[in-house]
Amino acid sequence: MRVIGVMSGSSLDGLDLAFCSFQKEGENVNWSLDGTLAIPYPNSLRRRLGNPDSLDEAGLNKLDHDFGIFVANSLISWIGETGFQVDLIASHGHTLFHRPEKGLTLQVGDGKVIYESTGIKVVNDFRSGDVKLGGQGAPLVPAGDHDLFPGFDAYLNLGGITNISFFDQGDFNEAFDIGPFNQVVNHYSRLLGSDFDHGGEFGSKGHVEQMILEKWNSLNYYKQPGPKSLGREWVEEIFLPSTGGVDPYSSIATFYQHMAEQIQNVLSKKKEKGRVLVTGGGAKNHYFLDLLKGKSEWDFIVPEQRVIDFKEAIIFAYLGFLRVRGERNIFAAATGASKDSIGGIIHGK
Repeated sequence: MRVIGVMSGSSLDGLDLAFCSFQKEGENVNWSLDGTLAIPYPNSLRRRLGNPDSLDEAGLNKLDHDFGIFVANSLISWIGETGFQVDLIASHGHTLFHRPEKGLTLQVGDGKVIYESTGIKVVNDFRSGDVKLGGQGAPLVPAGDHDLFPGFDAYLNLGGITNISFFDQGDFNEAFDIGPFNQVVNHYSRLLGSDFDHGGEFGSKGHVEQMILEKWNSLNYYKQPGPKSLGREWVEEIFLPSTGGVDPYSSIATFYQHMAEQIQNVLSKKKEKGRVLVTGGGAKNHYFLDLLKGKSEWDFIVPEQRVIDFKEAIIFAYLGFLRVRGERNIFAAATGASKDSIGGIIHGK
């Protein structure tokens, strides 16, 4: 099956598209990554996605529709340019709200609009079914980690949020969000005139503020057992206000120290050493990776750039593939739901 995975991350970098082919026989999956494309958001759309609290119900519905049109037009243009023959579109959408403790998760990007515009079957809304089963609706990547990237003890994603999946001799063990990442780094980078911190350059110029580091390290979230997950709301309401008047360079430097410590805490509780695959935009942050490696006995493996940049889009393509096959694609052990489930709503025959 030929599937385009569509991912919009919480760091608001843009739309990631991954064209994949999948074949599955029993437990064996053969797959290929046949094309990728990253599309930056127009400023007007980025502002709307980044400020959902300002929207009423009608505004949210319009954004759901408009973002669906943006996704559809992006796909139509790419498919037209490449000539790809596509069987399925698997769209994560963009998360506006994620408060599973209140039974709420909302990803915009109307799947029906995407289907009607493209004429291609669509799977979207992967998270809400798990939340209805009492789960966190996250993380959803373990099924893809296990089947598409075998051979690692852990999978660390440094995206808008830092999340991790653990496996023990090939069997799923647990997964959860460790803390924020690019949501925080990009926030302070924008104060310095850039959308992100290229290679950790900004962080390397700052110094660690011990008082802020201690505040962040003492946040209650880190004491909670998994399964657990984070949303934009926690970052904006709990995490970012802690820095007060600290300059952006030192805020980033302190954050890098904080996340390196939190990641190492998580890894060391699992076992002394192992192999971890590192993906997401933070995998290109050489300064942070060097800091992390200096704190741990684990081997941090960075894959080819396309996998770094598009792993989540690849995995959601795979989750959509599993959905139309009627196969489990969400692990209750990862999300805390009452049972495993087949996540996603299908639009089209």
